[in-house]
Formats: sequence, C-alpha cells, structure tokens
Amino acid sequence: LNSLAGNDAQQNHVRLKTLLRNLNLPEGIADSWRDWVDADEEISGFGAEDGVYLMYDNAYRTANQLAGHISELKLLKDMQPEYVTLLEDNVCVIPTDSLRLNINTAGSHALAALSPNLAEPQILTLTEARRSYTDIAEATSEYPELVPAADALTVNSEYFEVRVRAQ
Repeated sequence: LNSLAGNDAQQNHVRLKTLLRNLNLPEGIADSWRDWVDADEEISGFGAEDGVYLMYDNAYRTANQLAGHISELKLLKDMQPEYVTLLEDNVCVIPTDSLRLNINTAGSHALAALSPNLAEPQILTLTEARRSYTDIAEATSEYPELVPAADALTVNSEYFEVRVRAQ
C-alpha cells in the first residue's frame, strides 16, 4: 500500500484500482488511500484530504506519510469493515514506498493486479504450483505476460509477517 507514495505512485495507483476492481470493491478506495499516504493536500480523484476528515465528529487528519499498519485502512472515507477484511488478505504495509512483490509467494489477486494480461488459468497454474524462481527473467520467460510487471517483481522477501500464539 505504501507504494502509492513512491516514485511509481501513478502506476501503482492503477494497479491498486485493478486489485479493487477484481475484488469487487469501490475503486475510490485507491484514491482515498493515495491521499492518505501522499505528502500533499491535493485530492486525488474521489479521494479525501484533511478537509474531509476534519469535518467528522471525531476529527483527524490524513497521515501524509507512509502507513505504519494496515489498520489505517479503517480510517479512510467510506471504508466498510467488510472491505478491510477482503483487503487484509491481499495487501500489506511495509516501511518502503517501492513495490517489490515476491513472485515465489505472491497470491493470485496480487499477480492479476500487476499483470492484467495474465489469464486466470495461467494465474492459477502459477500460484498453485511450487515456485522457486531464482530470477525474474526465469519467471517472465515462462510467463511473458509478466514482462510489463517485471519492475515490481522480485524473487526475495525483505519483510515477513509472523502470527504466533503461545501458551
């Protein structure tokens, strides 16, 4: 999600809109999120900046910086709890504004958003198989439809989420 504040913000904004459309969620969420993490006070499309949130009974401002937690989605204008539930499984918040998705672990919705030319049967073949690509060229030679998304793909992960329950 934080990639909407980076150098490729426009391209990643389109990718987020594609993901939202594929999940049957309002595309305006992408505009609101972009306004949440960008540094300016200019409204993007159907987004919202401080002027909207300051009118709420419990007023607050947009972050205008990288998000620290995915729960910040709940603060967006017109956000519904069921939207957050769907998004939590398909997006993440990491402390960088560049989009680097690991091709070896990426889910089907994320890949479909990155590369709309990749047909559903190809996505399922890719995501249901055991993946161990050592470089992006190997993946793009097998799936040429991924070439336009190669800039956002990697074969390594720098950040991990761990859920632990201890007794």
